[in-house]
Amino acid sequence: MRSKLSPVHIPDDVSVWDFMKGKLQQHSERNRVAFIDGPTGRRYSYRELLTSIRNVSSALLQRGFQKGDILCVISANCCQYPMAMYGVLCIGGILTTCNPESTVDDIRYQLEDCEVRWIVTSSENIAKVRDAVQHIHAIKEIFVIDGTADCSSFSTLTSQMSADVIIDCPLVDPRNDVAWIFYSSGTTGIPKGVMRTHYNLIADVCQMSHPSIAISRSPGEEVYISVLPFYHIYGSWLFLLQCMANGDTVVVYPRYNAVRFIESVQTYKVTILMVVPPIAVDILLLAEAGDRTAFASVHTIISGAAPLSTDLERQLKRNTRVVRVQQTYGMTESGPICYPEWDDDNSNGSVGIVACNTEYKVVNPQTGEELSAYQDGELLLRGPSVMKGYFNVSSEDDLDIDHWLHTGDMVHYDDHGRVYVIDRYKQLIKYKGIQVSPTYLENVLLTHPAIADAGVIGLPDLRAGELPAALVVLKAGVTATEAEIKGFVDEKVAPYNRLRGGVTFIKKVPRSPSGKILRRKLRDEAVRKLNITSKL
Repeated sequence: MRSKLSPVHIPDDVSVWDFMKGKLQQHSERNRVAFIDGPTGRRYSYRELLTSIRNVSSALLQRGFQKGDILCVISANCCQYPMAMYGVLCIGGILTTCNPESTVDDIRYQLEDCEVRWIVTSSENIAKVRDAVQHIHAIKEIFVIDGTADCSSFSTLTSQMSADVIIDCPLVDPRNDVAWIFYSSGTTGIPKGVMRTHYNLIADVCQMSHPSIAISRSPGEEVYISVLPFYHIYGSWLFLLQCMANGDTVVVYPRYNAVRFIESVQTYKVTILMVVPPIAVDILLLAEAGDRTAFASVHTIISGAAPLSTDLERQLKRNTRVVRVQQTYGMTESGPICYPEWDDDNSNGSVGIVACNTEYKVVNPQTGEELSAYQDGELLLRGPSVMKGYFNVSSEDDLDIDHWLHTGDMVHYDDHGRVYVIDRYKQLIKYKGIQVSPTYLENVLLTHPAIADAGVIGLPDLRAGELPAALVVLKAGVTATEAEIKGFVDEKVAPYNRLRGGVTFIKKVPRSPSGKILRRKLRDEAVRKLNITSKL
C-alpha cells in the first residue's frame, strides 16, 4: 500500500548541503536566531552559523580532509554541533555521532568499525576518547569544543577567516553516497552503523514538511527546546535538519533537567515540545500539581522514540490544555516515518499515518502473508527515507532484496490508515528511548565468576518505558547477591545499560535446541518470580 498522503517532490540531484544552503541563507538575511545556548543565553544567528560552517569546512580542507573521510562527534548537545555537522557535509565528508555516555570500549568499537579519521569532542569526554584512540592509527586529529590542553580547539576551525570563500560540495551521488552513519543495535543486538544517504536525509525533511503532518504551522516562528540528544536520529533530524530548514529557533541544553526544562519553556516561550515518554510524565506531574500556566506558550507536544500509553496521551492533553498532543514513530533505519495528521482528533493511541512517498505493508512474520486492517503483524516499509544498509555488515535480515525494511515491530492499521504499535518482535529494550541490547548485557553478566547463565529482559516502567532486568543462574556451590552483580555490571557498562530492573535468581534460562534464549518463557518466569501483573 502507498501512503494516503499526496506525494511531494524530493530532489535527488543535490547534496544535503546544497539542499540546506539556500534555506540557511534566506534565514540569515531575515536575521533569525538559530540556536540559543541555554546555560549562558548566548544567541547564534543563522548568519553567524552559516559563517562558522564555511570556516569549519575551509579549515578542515586545509588540514587534508578529503571527500569520504569520516568525522565522529562525541559530545552532549551544544551549539557547535551543527557547525561540525554541516562543515563536514559541506565538503563531501561523512558524519557519525556517538553517545557521550558510552564507555571507552563502546567508543573504540565505533571508531574502529566505521574507520573514523577525525573527532570532535568535549572536555568532559576527552579522557575517554584518548583512551579509546590508543592504537587506532587512522585518527588524524581530535578537536575539543570547550578547549583543553594538548588538544586542538574546535574554535580554531570556527574562527578561521574564510567567510568569503565559496565552498562547493564535491560531486555527490545523493542516492548512493553516505552522509551520516548512525549506530543502532538493529534487530540482533550487535551495534551496527546505519548508512543514511544524502537523499535519505533530504527525504526526511521533505516528507515531514507535508502540510497534513508538518510539525510546524508557522515555520520560522517556532521555538523548541533540545531535550533530545543530537547523536540520536530523533534529535538530529528534528533540531539539526527540520528546524534549520524551517528557520526556527532551538534552545540548546547539554542534557535534560526537569526544573531547568520548565523554566526554559516559560523564559523562551517555547511553542513545540518534542519529548520522550519519561519527559511526558514529568510534564503531566507538573500540570497535575496545578501549574498549567507553565505551558501557556506551547501549542504542540509530540512524543517519540518509545511508545506512549493512550491514557498518558489523553491525560497530557486534558491537564496541560495543549491543543495538539500526539505521538510519532520512526527508526534509525528509516528516519521519522509515521506522523499524526493535524486535523485528526481520533488518533489517540496511534503513531499517525505513514509518511508520503512511502509504501508499507503489515505481514505475518512467519509466512510473509500480507494482512488486512486491524490484523497484527510486522510492519514493512519501502521509500526514499529507508537506509542504504549497514556499514560493513550484511543487512539482508532487515532489508530484503526488494528493499523492504523489516522493522521488527508488531503493528496494525485502521481503516483511516493510522498505525498502532502493539509490541516489538525484536527484543531490544528501550530505556528512556535509548536502545539497550539484552545480548550485550548477557555477555557482560557471563563474565562474572559466579554466573553460569543469564537472560535479560525489559520490565515495564511508567517513567523510563522499560528497565533492563537480569534473570541469572548461579554456578553450583557459588553464591552472589543482587547488589554484587549490579555493581559488577555498573562498572562495565554505560549508565543507560545498568540493571535498573534488578537481578532475579532462577534455576535455568529457557533456551531453544539451537541455544537461543526463549524470551517469552523468560518473561513468564519473571512474571512468576516477581509477581508482576503488568504486561511484559
